[in-house]
Amino acid sequence: MAYSRLRVVVADDEPPARGELRHLLEETGLAEVVAEAASAREALAAVLRHRPDALYLDVRMPGLTGMDLARALGRMARPPAVVFATAYENYAVEAFGVGAADYLLKPFESEQVLRSLLRIQERLGGRVRARGPLPVPVRGEECIRFLRPESLVYARARGKTCLVRACGQEYVSGLSLQELERRLPPQFLRVHRSYIVNLQRVAEVFPWFRGSVVLTLEDGGRLQVPVGRKYLRAVRAALGI
Repeated sequence: MAYSRLRVVVADDEPPARGELRHLLEETGLAEVVAEAASAREALAAVLRHRPDALYLDVRMPGLTGMDLARALGRMARPPAVVFATAYENYAVEAFGVGAADYLLKPFESEQVLRSLLRIQERLGGRVRARGPLPVPVRGEECIRFLRPESLVYARARGKTCLVRACGQEYVSGLSLQELERRLPPQFLRVHRSYIVNLQRVAEVFPWFRGSVVLTLEDGGRLQVPVGRKYLRAVRAALGI
């Protein structure tokens, strides 16, 4: 699936919370906040006016609650995906009961917000028009950095996250290898259950154990990545060997 920018409405009765969430959403490169709302009624009006792909919604707001609004939206022919973004953890079961795509707890974290957007993209299943390769989020010392996909040499799995190699360094990304694979452009190929490589960085191919091969990649120095046997045919076809 080609990921793309989602049109989002943010609803919270506290302006600082709306501003923080807006910043985190737009920082991912996956979202465009088209409207903000201070109540459920304002959020409903914004949804009807802008027809967003997603609504990030607090549970407790003046007048109608977020749960009331989610139930009302569920009766629309094509409702937006709803993500509850709240300080109250005891509404999660009810939230998923009304069809919420995700449930975020304050204080929000960049990776938490990013994962929620990826879940919405999965749910929409290609309804949103793709707008090209998206930047790759990695952890910096004091912030989340975003790397251009073409700068990546490889990515390798590390538990539920992955390490990406770019500009002579390895960075930790909060994305799983599977999530990263879905958002990278076509020159990236899974060559092993634990590795994705940028085919444009392949310099050499060496024979390896039991008929497989090892790829040498260029990144200032020379890096070697194994090719898993089940991926060998796809790698040979992609490299024309």
